[in-house]
Amino acid sequence: MTQPQTTKSTPEAAGFASLPASFDDVRRQTNVQGLKAASIVAFIVVASFAAVEYYVVPEHFPLLQVLRAVCLLVLAVVAGLAFRARAWTCRHVDVLMIGAFWICGWYSIALMSLHDGYQSPFFLTLVFSIVGVSAVTLWTLSTALIFMVLMIGSYLAPLLVGLIDVTHPDAFLIQLSFLLGMA
Repeated sequence: MTQPQTTKSTPEAAGFASLPASFDDVRRQTNVQGLKAASIVAFIVVASFAAVEYYVVPEHFPLLQVLRAVCLLVLAVVAGLAFRARAWTCRHVDVLMIGAFWICGWYSIALMSLHDGYQSPFFLTLVFSIVGVSAVTLWTLSTALIFMVLMIGSYLAPLLVGLIDVTHPDAFLIQLSFLLGMA
């Protein structure tokens, strides 16, 4: 009994021939698909928070609308790039993904800061950004660390520049611990 010989014309070999050259190419293409979905979902979620903010923080509603408009503009541009500029977007997908989620994170931090500071339940919108990026990306460890340092640093920025005081250290430590755990 002889062993069957495989040639390059078998279906298995033909499938491998059509794969991109490296794991990084596959990772970037996967991230472009994730960027498409994430930018649309984030756009819808950020846009839908207007009614909640009008009810919860009406005194800051005009400012939040300006911040929302900036966030939505960035998300729309990122979505446009994800759907149109395929080769360019594939090369820069990690930066675009970090930018899209970081702007959502800053919007969440502004909302949290204007509501109840580090006691605000809007802190959960920041968690949503961190979980969201984890669900749709394949990042190298260094890229993931950069993103998490940016998000945790952004969370701490209002405290560090004196915009928010920590009035309930236990709530602050719980939220910070939760963010670090998510990171």
